[in-house]
Amino acid sequence: MNEYVEDIEAMGYRVLGISPADPASHAQYIEANNLGMEILSDINGELGVELGFIDEEAQMITRGFAAVNPNTNAMLVEIDYLVGENSDTILNELEELANE
Repeated sequence: MNEYVEDIEAMGYRVLGISPADPASHAQYIEANNLGMEILSDINGELGVELGFIDEEAQMITRGFAAVNPNTNAMLVEIDYLVGENSDTILNELEELANE
């Protein structure tokens, strides 16, 4: 997904990662993987639960993405185990959301 950050930002989106890890771990990960995005810490998992990426009952964290059209406030949330492997699909969905 990292190679598509510029394409996504060109559509008007800001790309952020969200993880329950601490900021120091994020800094190491960003540097080690030459990541082109900032990663925010959701240490208590509150945002992850709200968006459906964390299932507290099953004690499971899933991959996915969320996007908001800043002009319309339309929001797209996808639980998607293939994030990073299906970048073309995600780009298409973001284009559709941008045009809403």
